[in-house]
Amino acid sequence: MVLEKSSGAPSSPDVCAKIFCDMILSGKLVLKNWSEAEESFIERVNFVSELCPESGIAKIDEDAKRMVFEQMCLAKNSYSEIRNADVLPFLKDWLSFEQSAMLDYLAPEFAALPLRRKPVKIRYELSLKRAVVSAKFSELYDFDGRKVKILDGKIPATFEILAPNGRPVQITQNLGEFWKTSWLGIKKELKARYPKHFKD
Repeated sequence: MVLEKSSGAPSSPDVCAKIFCDMILSGKLVLKNWSEAEESFIERVNFVSELCPESGIAKIDEDAKRMVFEQMCLAKNSYSEIRNADVLPFLKDWLSFEQSAMLDYLAPEFAALPLRRKPVKIRYELSLKRAVVSAKFSELYDFDGRKVKILDGKIPATFEILAPNGRPVQITQNLGEFWKTSWLGIKKELKARYPKHFKD
């Protein structure tokens, strides 16, 4: 027995993609793999786009996100596939190969510190127009902060200097000056609290 008939044609892939995209943007469809990595990539792209417009890199705004999500939804066949999709590759497709290389040069993702085993992830803060390298004071000894080039040296890196407990004790864009001035008072206080972290 036929319960219902419909003469309407099945929705096209484009229409379905738009529907799923609307669900993502409204928060009804939560992407499982949307995390700090995706937010960080967008922040880097927007940092370069706004502060170095001559790069030709376009900002990832809400309209751009819609375009990216629609492309992602077109490549998937179900709600579950979209929810579990690896989003970062689709975001990276926003850039051409040349633009991707330019992004890595102008806004590097990491800073290598000789006294630290793993590179430090650089935190880009467009609202403050700064790129922050956050590391413990012991990892920044004898490090020339000018080696971290942001926007080809247009903007000096900002160093967030941490105590052994991971809390910031100073923020500076001039490490050389910091060691000569502010560090003397900070060292005295930290040495009293964390004597094992000092050799002398």
